[in-house]
Amino acid sequence: MALGLLLGKILGVVGFSVIFIRLKITQVPDGMNFRNLLGLGFLASIRSTMFLFFTCFYS
Repeated sequence: MALGLLLGKILGVVGFSVIFIRLKITQVPDGMNFRNLLGLGFLASIRSTMFLFFTCFYS
């Protein structure tokens, strides 16, 4: 379950970012590359997964 949460969030953040960039809805900031985008997706997955675990175990 935890692996699915991590991978799903990473794929979602990176996937939608790439889609929006290709559709010209947004632009890539200066200095941003695909490796940075993966790191951002990883940070988003850790944050949301930790909030979910804290809510489940400490409520």
